[in-house]
Amino acid sequence: MRASFFAGLLSGLAVCCGGGTDPPSAASSTHEHVAPHGGTLTELGEHFAQLETLFDPQGREVRIFVLDGHAERALQIAQAELEIELGDGPAAATILLSAVESALTGERAGATSEFQGSLPASAGAGPWTAVLRSIEVRGRRFENTELAIADSARARPR
Repeated sequence: MRASFFAGLLSGLAVCCGGGTDPPSAASSTHEHVAPHGGTLTELGEHFAQLETLFDPQGREVRIFVLDGHAERALQIAQAELEIELGDGPAAATILLSAVESALTGERAGATSEFQGSLPASAGAGPWTAVLRSIEVRGRRFENTELAIADSARARPR
């Protein structure tokens, strides 16, 4: 009787505490990151950092935000500008995105998480694939990173 009592107790604990349940599926163990400004995210390294790219078609303005690996916090970097290559061959264009200073956040050239620049009218209507030549985030350099630049007109306001 004592043995059956303990067997029943152990069975109850196993069910109560998760024993005998199926392991989590691959779908439930994956997660997505949400771009905080409504743009397109590009991962740098394995959850090391994220770049959020936005494009405003009215002003032909491109913005890149440097974010942590989960796209939850801004990461300031020391670069004063970012260089992206749009297209290839004779139609290629090099676009420089300058550091954005903000009195509100205290960010300045040399310590900012936001960059902006303009696409030339000759670039057409998009969407585009661009290559970010080089970026250094928290001591790690990433080169020739492919970015998607698409209309972010429905992006959340800043």
